[in-house]
Amino acid sequence: MKTIFTFIIALFMFVTLPALSQDEGSAAPDFTLEQLSGGNFKLSEQSGKVVLIFWMGWNCSLCRAAAPSVKEDLVDVFQSNDDFVAIAVDTWDGNSSGVSSFQSQTGLNVNYLLNGSSVANNYNTTYDRLAVVDKSGVLVHKGTTAASSDLTKTKDAITEALQVTTSVPELSANLTVFKNYPNPFSHQTTIQFKVENTSLVSIDVYDISGKKIREITNREYSPGNYQLTFSKGNLEKGLYFLRLQNDNFVTARKMVIH
Repeated sequence: MKTIFTFIIALFMFVTLPALSQDEGSAAPDFTLEQLSGGNFKLSEQSGKVVLIFWMGWNCSLCRAAAPSVKEDLVDVFQSNDDFVAIAVDTWDGNSSGVSSFQSQTGLNVNYLLNGSSVANNYNTTYDRLAVVDKSGVLVHKGTTAASSDLTKTKDAITEALQVTTSVPELSANLTVFKNYPNPFSHQTTIQFKVENTSLVSIDVYDISGKKIREITNREYSPGNYQLTFSKGNLEKGLYFLRLQNDNFVTARKMVIH
């Protein structure tokens, strides 16, 4: 068995996890905004992609100064990756002419979204900030400083998020159910799985960096339905993964502690 595995994230969880907060590690609040180029942009439709958000103001001098660096250090670096999307959200609710002027003067050619002040408020952020949403819809980076001084952390967040492959394979013949509830949870969650044929099952908890931090079970199970209770203990709030290995099959699901 390979020692390095790919985290498997179920796509449907993007829309089923509630946006209970706007902190890093929580589900990013969904939104729909009009695009400068026409039509609408809906965040949840980007499931499977890493989304860079540049919160800007159409006539913000700080944002105009930061935009070339955002382009050079972030957009130009990742734009060739099909799993990467960059957007600029106008939190100053300017008109199309004003936002177009920002784009032409800064040279930052990304997807501009209009009238984004309410979305910024929902994220509890402001203009001249950066954020990153991962492939499963989790807010993995929320900048709290000026965009120009947050480029390194943002780049690291994008790099790490792009390393997580999103896919939904068929469950093995020996395993037909694997879920936990509630999710997100504050203190403990119930892990539920069903074994069709006698087999060795291991379930572990990994952090977002891929480090194993807790073993839940590792033994042979006979056919049947099973439930295990997992208590967070001293784990901090944030995003984790439940990894299940069954014979030669490995899968994982997202787990959020809030």
